[in-house]
Amino acid sequence: MATHGYIIFDESTAKPGTPDAGDHYVYPHTDNNLYYKADDGTEIILTAGRPQVFTQQTTDATLTTVTTVALAETETWFVKAIVIADKSDQSAALGVEMWGVFRRATAGDVTLVGSLQGSVQEDSGGAPTFALTVDTGTQTVDVNIQGIAAENWDWTITLETHQRV
Repeated sequence: MATHGYIIFDESTAKPGTPDAGDHYVYPHTDNNLYYKADDGTEIILTAGRPQVFTQQTTDATLTTVTTVALAETETWFVKAIVIADKSDQSAALGVEMWGVFRRATAGDVTLVGSLQGSVQEDSGGAPTFALTVDTGTQTVDVNIQGIAAENWDWTITLETHQRV
């Protein structure tokens, strides 16, 4: 049995064929994603809710966009990040849990609903930072980090996204 998120699959089960009227199901694909298949044959990749892990190293104080979450018109997303970073000699560390709700209206820009929530713990002499920011030029939520000048920091960001469907 393979476990994918909260769904368990029997690996001996082949990918379903064309469903009959009224049939619909979720199945794992060889690309390691989940797909929903409707009775009309439409397949939709299911990415919302699957945590993604990103690693990055910073060597200076340059703002770095690690990844983005694109919002199409009429979409609402919950974005949560858990971040752990440490200076390469382990003399300082940073931990962040941050989440926010983002929406985009028809013909509108990506907007943060309310304010970001979360907490930050760090013990460096400088200010390594993590942020979720809105970019209305690209209509994305940007996942940004910023290290400290002349210091090597190693970052791991676990990003969980949920889309209203």
